[in-house]
Amino acid sequence: YGPTAPLSMLPFWDAARALMLLVGTFLLTQLLLSWLSRKRVQRIGDKSNLLCAPAAEGTAPTPITLITGFLGCGKTTLVNKLLRGDHGLRLLIIENEL
Repeated sequence: YGPTAPLSMLPFWDAARALMLLVGTFLLTQLLLSWLSRKRVQRIGDKSNLLCAPAAEGTAPTPITLITGFLGCGKTTLVNKLLRGDHGLRLLIIENEL
């Protein structure tokens, strides 16, 4: 038998070692995924706190407009008019299609 032999062809100790390696790899993967998930949630919380913090003294808060509506109600038309308008404002559009 070679390195690609099925588990049933391996001697008992080789099969036990392979099983322990498999279980160990699984547990380490789960620990890593759990740690990464906690770090992600922590980063999101930190960013949220930063964005929700009061504006620095002497600076104006950034206005935010949220556009929602049913299909066909004119959201895209409104955004296009805002983007093409000659109003002298700088705009940032973030689109989230579901």
